[in-house]
Amino acid sequence: MSQKYEYDEKTKSYIPVDDDKLDNNSNSDDKLIAILIWAANFVIPLIAGIIAYLYYENKNDFLRDTAKESLNYGISLLIYGMISTVFTFILIGFLLYPVVFCYYVAIPIVGLLKASEMNVYKPHFTIRFIK
Repeated sequence: MSQKYEYDEKTKSYIPVDDDKLDNNSNSDDKLIAILIWAANFVIPLIAGIIAYLYYENKNDFLRDTAKESLNYGISLLIYGMISTVFTFILIGFLLYPVVFCYYVAIPIVGLLKASEMNVYKPHFTIRFIK
């Protein structure tokens, strides 16, 4: 569920590569920014994705894809939280809140780990609003 990228000196951007062609000489700044994009989801889930996606939309393929998945995660988290709130009125939402909380905590952690390996993480149970 993840795409690997390699830094290309000609285009000054990351390009998708196969596992057997992966080079470990990657730009550490981009790796740090990708990690920060996922880490910001703990504080401001939706806003972090919006800011990162708008900033890196036309600059860097790896960071754009990471921000896109982070934004999709933030939108999905908001929808799941609203559904849980609506279902609270019929007493099912109290069972859904722990599930949404686990989703809120687990997905950014896995995203952090994948970003540290220069992989774009596409979280499970995330609705793909931005493709």
